[in-house]
Amino acid sequence: MDELPDLKPVDIKCTSMDCDNGKHLYRPGRGEWKEPPDGKCRGCGDTSVDMSVTRARDASNPAAIFKELGREFIRDHYLNKPVDEKARRLIRRDGLDAIRAKVRERLEKSIGHDPDNFDGRQTRLDGNVLFYAQHATATCCRKCAWYWYGISRDGEMTDSDMQFCEALVHAYIDRREGEFRAIEASQEDNDQH
Repeated sequence: MDELPDLKPVDIKCTSMDCDNGKHLYRPGRGEWKEPPDGKCRGCGDTSVDMSVTRARDASNPAAIFKELGREFIRDHYLNKPVDEKARRLIRRDGLDAIRAKVRERLEKSIGHDPDNFDGRQTRLDGNVLFYAQHATATCCRKCAWYWYGISRDGEMTDSDMQFCEALVHAYIDRREGEFRAIEASQEDNDQH
């Protein structure tokens, strides 16, 4: 039997990109945070992302928003990445409905307040479906919410902006609900044996 190659985990950062495979980096670079970005990839200059779709802040068509978000490496990674074992345990322990009930609280804690110097580092990369959802939907920090949606980087978030972010996180969970429900049900199978 052939040996499998020694695969290394992908090192994901907010600045990761793979332009050759259509996964770009639209996040502004150092010193470029004054004006809203123009939707140009920092690596190759690609302009295929339509920021007008995301900046319209219309959560009634999340698939269109996810399509644009999916052009960025980190967003695509979290839109599709299987959840880690810690997040799976959390789903089995608490259930998906209880996790859904915590969406607003999580967003208020992480991005709802006036940002501080910690902005951009407050949402872990793994361990909770809500963390995955926040990175996938660019609701992980105010910087990401600003460059994708035009949400102010200063002060408390408005209720309408918070509702928009909340709707996106729920849409992400809806998009992956079958997968998450299967994880939740696997606990029931284990309890019966």
